[in-house]
Amino acid sequence: MGRLKYHPQRDYRTGRPIGTVVAELQSAQRQSILLQSTAPKSAELLWFYACPGHKKNPGSGGYNTPSPWGRSTFYEDRGFQGRHYECSSDHANLQPYFSRCNSVRVDSGCWMLYEQPNYSGCQYFLRRGDYPTTSSGWLSDSIRSCRLIPYASSHRIRIYEREDYRGQMVEITEDCPCLQDRFHFSDIHSFHVLEGYWVLYEMPNYRGRQYLLRPGEYRRYQDWGAMNARVGSLRRVMDFY
Repeated sequence: MGRLKYHPQRDYRTGRPIGTVVAELQSAQRQSILLQSTAPKSAELLWFYACPGHKKNPGSGGYNTPSPWGRSTFYEDRGFQGRHYECSSDHANLQPYFSRCNSVRVDSGCWMLYEQPNYSGCQYFLRRGDYPTTSSGWLSDSIRSCRLIPYASSHRIRIYEREDYRGQMVEITEDCPCLQDRFHFSDIHSFHVLEGYWVLYEMPNYRGRQYLLRPGEYRRYQDWGAMNARVGSLRRVMDFY
């Protein structure tokens, strides 16, 4: 038996202590975690593994939301039938695992799917839910790579009317279904994402081509992969479940 480690734990919602985690390091392959409650009426023994099949060490760090534990399953046929592949992290090339994608089930997290390998081509934003068919046209049956979008507790983005952060600037912290109605311009040539992850839509009301904006600088529309500067709406990436 290995040594024991004690880690005080708190409720992320209230900041109050809820107990102590006792980590029993039994071997290089596994770690048991026992939560000792400050009001010891019951206890749970949990085993966490980094990979399926009870392999590798558990990942370190704190998890104040289940969103980082993302999971999505891609099916070759409609209605969640046929050959399928389960994914729990970014994947630059899904081609070896299925030839086409006609339904998707997102169990947790927010995802961006791409038509081409290496996160290129048309993008499709999915939240938790069942997507039994792609035939309606909003999602391609050619999905070749995917990203699990990290959780963010706050969102802030600055939009600029011209390239290189010139012209009129507006800072946004909430979803915006129509930039034209709210700010009276529809062409945006540069972004500065200060906090959180955002999805840019080419048309109002979250329609048209989609582009994932990660924290960082976008000095011209080519930087986010667009063919022009037209932007109709912006939405924060959030998982409400």
